[in-house]
Amino acid sequence: DVDVIVVTDGSRILGLGDLAANGMGIPVGKLSLYVSAGGIDASRVLPITVDFGTDNQKLLADPNYIGYRHPRLHGEEYYALIDEFIKAAVSRWPDVMVQWEDFALPKARHILEKYRDDYLSFNDDIQGTGSITAATVLAGVRAQGRGVEGIKDTKLIILGGGSAGIGIADQIVDAAVKYGADINEARKNIYILDRDGLLGPGIPMREEQECYSKLDVPAGSNLLEVVKAVKPHGMIGVCGVPGLFSEEVLKALAEGCERPMVFPLSNPTSCSETTHELAIEHTNGQCVFASGSPFPDMEHNGAMHWASQCNNAFIFPGLGLGIIACGATVIPDALFTAAATAVAEFNTPEEIAAGKLLPRMADLRAVSRQVAIATIKEAQALGIAKDMSDAEALVDAAVWQPEYAEVVSTYGGKLQC
Repeated sequence: DVDVIVVTDGSRILGLGDLAANGMGIPVGKLSLYVSAGGIDASRVLPITVDFGTDNQKLLADPNYIGYRHPRLHGEEYYALIDEFIKAAVSRWPDVMVQWEDFALPKARHILEKYRDDYLSFNDDIQGTGSITAATVLAGVRAQGRGVEGIKDTKLIILGGGSAGIGIADQIVDAAVKYGADINEARKNIYILDRDGLLGPGIPMREEQECYSKLDVPAGSNLLEVVKAVKPHGMIGVCGVPGLFSEEVLKALAEGCERPMVFPLSNPTSCSETTHELAIEHTNGQCVFASGSPFPDMEHNGAMHWASQCNNAFIFPGLGLGIIACGATVIPDALFTAAATAVAEFNTPEEIAAGKLLPRMADLRAVSRQVAIATIKEAQALGIAKDMSDAEALVDAAVWQPEYAEVVSTYGGKLQC
């Protein structure tokens, strides 16, 4: 039997683009984290790449390329094959959870919305990234001394309006609503800039972007103009363009907020919107920092400053474990908000005050357990869990522990183990 499938079409692998069949390492790597961090049985996971061809001319010309040598399928042919895949998977394993991974826009959003209510499925790039970023923002609000409930009044700029940026905005809005905000007011506090500047009237927008259109700042405004006008509590970068959190932008951010959040989340490091060192230098040590790629901690003016890594691995392994353990039937956004809150509250108040926003990677197994428990409790409260037993007991019973048979041989008349 299979409990978890991670599937990709290889069209948007990290910041590397269309790798097609060469993207198979991503599903394998994600499932390795389900096993090592979440404790899901290694024999019950399945990585899949659906090969639609590729528009990457270098791959098509490479004699050693292992995939389908054909321009990538699009339109009805593409969606028909996706439909055939998920129906076949669920026919074979009715309770399997499917994680959509590294699908390019607009297909990623379309696939998520089409299947989320009928199949146990989610998109990690949209919902997982949104959830861990919401967790980091909740922790950042704690570091600003406003408590997690302060998220309902938190103004943020998101640089990048793709699947990750909109997913992040949606999850932050969900968290704000959880703590008492009106959904429309929560959306007003999120300022999203895409390639044409600030989203607003006259700027081309996709359907999912329209609710973040702004009237209080001129549409098309650049990042510095928005920072000066809004005086946000923080900035989040998911545009993949290095250096856009410039010295001038960071100084303006620090002028408007005593302890701003600076979160350059683009991967790999070469695509990061700024570095930890520059963020600390240009905010004069005021900011709290988290990034998508790891940066070293550093000392500035005699004080230590911590670089947290905003990594989806804090979310999806525990989320998956909780879903499997309680037999959840669907995966609503509320489960991601519960997971985000569990991660945001993992570190102690003393650690948060010092700027350590997220747990250490060494704590990943313990974090996943807390996320799984929070996921189960939320699923039970929503009435979508088949098993209403104690959440902690369900998690502990579901965790797979590798047990190896003792191998004994004899050599030279002596017992060797």
